[in-house]
Amino acid sequence: MFNRFAIAAAAIATSTTLIAPTVDAKPVTTVSIETGDLDLRSPAGRKALRERVERVAVEACGKAHPIDLQGKREVRQCRAHAMLLAQDVIRRRN
Repeated sequence: MFNRFAIAAAAIATSTTLIAPTVDAKPVTTVSIETGDLDLRSPAGRKALRERVERVAVEACGKAHPIDLQGKREVRQCRAHAMLLAQDVIRRRN
């Protein structure tokens, strides 16, 4: 999964916009991820971008109470979906 992400990430010029759906059909969250300071041709630059996308996905999807198993599952699904959306945005910028 991340191999395609790393290759596609090399084509981003200055920033990426990630749209993460929130749990239970709440309003969509849109965020920007700055990439202008990254060398996306290098493994370190691609890793840094992946970490930024992951961090933003965690922030955008929030978290559930530790005993709310359904909520925790929905948050995990939201984060996974946000990562897929980010990869799609990166591919389209290629």
